[in-house]
Amino acid sequence: FWWGIFVPKDQIAKEKIFSVEKGQGLLEISQNLEKEGLIKNKIFFILYVLLKEKEKSLQAGKYFLSSSMNIPQIAQKIISGDIAKIKVTIPEGFNTKDIEEKLGIKLPAENLEGYLFPDTYYLPVDFTGEDLVKVMRENFEKKIAPYKEEIEKSGKTLQEIIIMASLLEKEVKTKEEKELVAGILWKRLKVGMPLQVDATITYLTGKKTTKITF
Repeated sequence: FWWGIFVPKDQIAKEKIFSVEKGQGLLEISQNLEKEGLIKNKIFFILYVLLKEKEKSLQAGKYFLSSSMNIPQIAQKIISGDIAKIKVTIPEGFNTKDIEEKLGIKLPAENLEGYLFPDTYYLPVDFTGEDLVKVMRENFEKKIAPYKEEIEKSGKTLQEIIIMASLLEKEVKTKEEKELVAGILWKRLKVGMPLQVDATITYLTGKKTTKITF
């Protein structure tokens, strides 16, 4: 009995995605595990989960599982909801269009330009544009929180600062240059002068060139 629980079906095996759908119970999950060759016998999985009194704790989701994992390891993944995740890196300077092109997804973020924080994220393998926007926006709020008071004292709105930061990201690279250019641009805005910044054209046209065609 214990051999069937603690000894995996295979010694070496690659991971594969195993899906637990909403509403599936212990019996159906165990049958699918056996059918997909992840465990030797569904009875061992059922008995183990029942002994642990976790039959109502099995969570829906997609999991990275392998037949080289034993039953406690497989059960723990599904009980804890340790779903399969992939690494998604959003580089600095990427706008929503860049993100959509890189990942091949559609973002519901037309009014969130500049509010999505570039970083490395670990997301469910079946993540949606909404999922990505949620974690990026939450990360942005977390990063900006320590500067809220400083922003209020600056006399500028958060939106103004975000737009300026986006322009600087496209125009200059070093911190010193950014400070210099920012000072010039703020002064131009104050007196109503055109910014004369290439990034404003590329942002508005959505193209990598400053050439405007009609």
